Parts: sequence; structure tokens; C-alpha cells
Amino acid sequence: MKKDRFCLKCRVIWDKDQLGFDCPCCNAKQFFTCNAGDLGSAMILDSNDLTLSDFKEVTVNELGQQLIQDNCACGEKINVEVNCKRRCSRTDKKRPHYPDEELPAGLDPNKYSKHSMSAFRCRKCSQPVSETVPSAKYNLILTNH
Repeated sequence: MKKDRFCLKCRVIWDKDQLGFDCPCCNAKQFFTCNAGDLGSAMILDSNDLTLSDFKEVTVNELGQQLIQDNCACGEKINVEVNCKRRCSRTDKKRPHYPDEELPAGLDPNKYSKHSMSAFRCRKCSQPVSETVPSAKYNLILTNH
């Protein structure tokens, strides 16, 4: 995957040709983006005391899900699907889940999918993933009434 767009707010990196210009994590319309590998990008990252290793990559899997592989503060691996198109309980369309989780025994796989399961608390430390997994933090969505 060609990594050519950055969001300094979310600290994610992605391919604009595959995922577009807007940040796939926070969907912000106005944020800093730059081309990876050019001198200007290096200067921006340096001035913010960042390196490429500070960023999480947004990838697209075989199901078309946009995923960020992240970790809880305790070290537990948690993936976060952004722009979730399936049933999602969060208004920011993020679906934190465990990469190794399967359907619980007894659930009919014809009626339920492991791709609609979400994690709300870390199974290792029991803390809310929205507070302990950087890419699972809630985005503030403002609406005019």
C-alpha cells in the first residue's frame, strides 16, 4: 500500500487513491496532509516531534473493511474498523474488535456475523476501549438542530 496521506490529529497514515483525501479515522475535512517521503513532510513531522513509527496504518482487507491494527494501553491487540458499513453501535462508525474473536457457541452463523461484533471493554484489563485504544477514541460529531 502506498502511504501518502497523514492526519496529525489521529496519527494515521493511508493511501489517498484507495481511501480518499479525508481522514478515514476522524473524517475531518480540514486537517494536514502531505506526501510521504518528501522534504516538506519530513520537516512537518520533525517540527511536531513525530516519526513515521508514531502513525498507525489504515489498511483495507479482503472484505473491504478499513482497519487500524492497534493495542490497548495494557498491550491487548484490538483492531478498529473505521467507516463501518455494517451494523455499528457507535455514531462515529468505528467498530473496535479483537482480531482473533469468533462467534460465541450456539449462535447461528447464518443469522449473525463475527464482523458485526464490537468490543466495548478490553478483555485483559476491563477498561473501556474508547479510553485505552488510541484509534478507538470517540470523535465528537457536531450537529445543528
